[in-house]
Amino acid sequence: MRWGPVFAKMFDGSLFGAGAHVHATLTYLVSRGYPDGVITASPAKIAAAIGEPVEKINEALDRLCSEDKKSDNQDEGGRAIIRESPVRFRLVNWSHFQKLMVYEKKRLHDRETKRQERSLKSEKTPVSIDSSSPVESCRVLSHIREEKRREEKKGFQKPSPEEIQAYLDEKKETSFSGQYFFDANEGKGWVVGTTKTPMKDWKAVVRTWISNRKSNETQSQQDTKGMWGIPGRDVERFVNYHGRTPISVEEFTEWNKDVPF
Repeated sequence: MRWGPVFAKMFDGSLFGAGAHVHATLTYLVSRGYPDGVITASPAKIAAAIGEPVEKINEALDRLCSEDKKSDNQDEGGRAIIRESPVRFRLVNWSHFQKLMVYEKKRLHDRETKRQERSLKSEKTPVSIDSSSPVESCRVLSHIREEKRREEKKGFQKPSPEEIQAYLDEKKETSFSGQYFFDANEGKGWVVGTTKTPMKDWKAVVRTWISNRKSNETQSQQDTKGMWGIPGRDVERFVNYHGRTPISVEEFTEWNKDVPF
């Protein structure tokens, strides 16, 4: 599903009064900007989606690609978009939009976390152990351990996928996405190690992933060239994905059919 952020600033800034066809064209491009702010769409396709003549869309694209000295952001001469080819466009302010999205997501996330904490406090009741019942004792001890883990997690603020992606962008890391890191740790309950210790610093875990990836790359360059006739670069992709070398040609072939790169 394609999506993108639309802010009031797009209508109140230097494009104020530019015309419905200009705002509709920019909104169309922004809605398809995820994940990198680059959109491939012909003027004819945009015209069909918006319901305007192609001439109007070309006029709008020319306006958005022109220098704008009144724009608050003077990157690329204040242009809203850069035309990289007749059908390929890049949103100049995309990284700025992403930061605003991360801030808003974090604000909503913090509000929900506090609401859940208040709910847990109101539901918490004293617990006593009936030593005459082994089953009941195990149940209560399990409850106590869960309460302890919950207390340890109170100081940890779970990041949003967008917040993780922003940190990965800062580190110039592209081997995995913020959504992938989020899903992997959401499934584990945001714990680390074999002891399942509650996570305290997600950025440190990200750096560990990056470090492990670099180590695997170095190892793969040394050990995985020419395995069963498979090109070294393809084996390296497998290692970056799984963290190990393939155990057979069949395993690599099956994986290579399903991976979208």
